[in-house]
Amino acid sequence: MHHHIRIIVRLLCICVVCGNELTSWQRAMSACAGYFAAQIASTPLEVIKTRVQARAGDGPFRVIKEIARAEGPVGFYRGFFP
Repeated sequence: MHHHIRIIVRLLCICVVCGNELTSWQRAMSACAGYFAAQIASTPLEVIKTRVQARAGDGPFRVIKEIARAEGPVGFYRGFFP
């Protein structure tokens, strides 16, 4: 999957540098890549927010420490994959 994302990013960079108009396929792929990047960036914040809301009284830094200690980095992406 990373290989496909690299290809899309290279295509977009080439089009932007050359000043060429993007085709509809390239626009669709860039939208998918943007959505995927946004999900990767926002999922940990959503996990932290949800756990802070579920544990009244615990602050976000305590929740972050607990997730990191108990589940590791994968814990921040709980629910990202079905």
